[in-house]
Amino acid sequence: MTASTMQSQTTDGGYRHKFHVPDAVGAEAPYFSDEELERITHDAMLADKVRSTLLRMEANEIARHRLAASKWTPPPRAREILVELVEGTPPVQYTVEDLAPVGSNVLLVAEAKAGKTTLVMNLVVAMVKGGKFLDRYAINLPEGSSITYSNFELEGNMAKNWLRDMRVADDAPDHQHRLFVDSWKGYSLPLPAEHVEDEVVDVLTSRQSSVWVVDPYGAAISHDENSNDDTRAWTNAIDRIARRAELSLVVIAAHSGSSSSGAQDIRVRGAYRLEDWMSVKWSYTHGGEVNETPPDNLRYLSARGRDVAVPQFTLDYDPARRHLHQSSSVSNKAQNEAERWALKVYDAVYNHEHEARAKGEEPAPFKAGDINDALGVAKTDSKPGGKGKAVAAGRQYAVSRGWLVEATGPRNSKLFTVGSVDPREKVVLPFKFNAQATEDAEEEAKEAVAE
Repeated sequence: MTASTMQSQTTDGGYRHKFHVPDAVGAEAPYFSDEELERITHDAMLADKVRSTLLRMEANEIARHRLAASKWTPPPRAREILVELVEGTPPVQYTVEDLAPVGSNVLLVAEAKAGKTTLVMNLVVAMVKGGKFLDRYAINLPEGSSITYSNFELEGNMAKNWLRDMRVADDAPDHQHRLFVDSWKGYSLPLPAEHVEDEVVDVLTSRQSSVWVVDPYGAAISHDENSNDDTRAWTNAIDRIARRAELSLVVIAAHSGSSSSGAQDIRVRGAYRLEDWMSVKWSYTHGGEVNETPPDNLRYLSARGRDVAVPQFTLDYDPARRHLHQSSSVSNKAQNEAERWALKVYDAVYNHEHEARAKGEEPAPFKAGDINDALGVAKTDSKPGGKGKAVAAGRQYAVSRGWLVEATGPRNSKLFTVGSVDPREKVVLPFKFNAQATEDAEEEAKEAVAE
């Protein structure tokens, strides 16, 4: 009989074991130290924790997959490309001529104070009335469709008054499309919440909207605008809404980041994902400094994206009607800004010389640094888009037009005097250093003109 099947006569009443059992009589129990017992206990607890953690992770992964699958809509399957090409492919259609193809996502990025809401309202009014956007670009929307404009910034009555100023109610029987203006200031679109997405789709489809405008992005969201992950989830939900509601165009207006000021193609504030989402980007600027009131009624717009490449062009703004239209008098922002600063530079040199002569003195040479001082611009301001660069461009423009004469002074300094061409045909100065002397000089100038 082997040890594994020996019958223990002294401990278990004759039970036959199928494994080795030492005789209990005189056997010594195994001894474990406190450290060994602690290690054995720790290993057992750790193994149990690993098992439960793996089980939970596996359950979470399965739950995520099932949740994603429950929300997934299978996309349409294409046929082999040669077959589709043989049947004919229509050319790209545009909702807004040259600026926005059908089915595109337009991201309007605007500098502060440029008037992005005014530009957006000009767009929706043109759509409603069947006119041309900016008096140039034709609109093409499905017949009988409407436009939904969701404004998260303006108070309701203000939005209505602005649209009234734009004469949206004129010739109402001839309107091509209906307009719904949602004043949602104080509300948000906490996407990708499923019930929010469903509600927006219901709003758009019940109105038969083909265009949805969201203005502005920063006020519409409830997530961190700098988070690419949150922005990706939000824009993916926007795409689902556009697909489910069968929209022809989505326009989202957003503020630009201050670091892109002065550039033609300005960057949106916040996460880069928003620019990844867009099909087309409209960049909208004015001629002034960041966060300053625009110096004139000119605005500048450019568009780039898929099948869109429109260089920057100039718009003129009519404040009474809040109407924007393409200007033919100024070709681009660089030309206009160079001329605007050239006039300031000319005024500084002219006033310097005029003040000296009014006192009976010969004007001292006026250096480039003196011009900066007169205009209140630091000589060290040389950052892109800064006033230092603008003053330098203005000097060059004034010299090229004959308004100023440039000469080389000591140590290669640049000296400036008034040229033979007067851009303003001055009689009255824009500001005065010596009131009595200036008045006397003005009288002399008037008498000379009269003679």
